[in-house]
Amino acid sequence: MNLFEEELAEAKEMVSERSTEELFDNLNEMNLVIREHTCGIQVILDELSRRKKQNKEEK
Repeated sequence: MNLFEEELAEAKEMVSERSTEELFDNLNEMNLVIREHTCGIQVILDELSRRKKQNKEEK
């Protein structure tokens, strides 16, 4: 079993022990974290696009 499979098995065991309410809370928390990361990624992509455009205009 590789590391991913081991971590997945551990996560499945932990999840099976949680209540439905806890699982919904966990899902909501993960959703917020994903949104924050997605916004961060978009900001970086926008900045890189701006710089690329600026470099083309300077040439």
